[in-house]
Amino acid sequence: MQPVSADFDIQRGDSEAPAIVLFSLEPDTYQTGILVGPDDVVYWSLVVGLEVRTKTSAINGGLVADPDYPGVYRYPLTPEETQALEPAAYPYVVHVVFSDESEITPLVGYFRVS
Repeated sequence: MQPVSADFDIQRGDSEAPAIVLFSLEPDTYQTGILVGPDDVVYWSLVVGLEVRTKTSAINGGLVADPDYPGVYRYPLTPEETQALEPAAYPYVVHVVFSDESEITPLVGYFRVS
């Protein structure tokens, strides 16, 4: 599975919460399903310089799962965090570790800060 690429535009000094939707797709019928189960962990890592800032779907991991829409995750950023970012494109990667210890990387891209 090749990761999908998606970028997010971030304004310095704003409170931001980029959101992703993780779902499965049946290629023959195009039916969608929930990709991430309750025992699976989503890792969303943002690279800032030499630092990797990872938030996860684990308890107190920092990612926010939408209780009304399964598969929707948000990477919250405070105004202080966005202000501290210099205008640039910061790469990120979303990685999922399933309860059976298999892994996928469904999404990559950039936080484009201006």
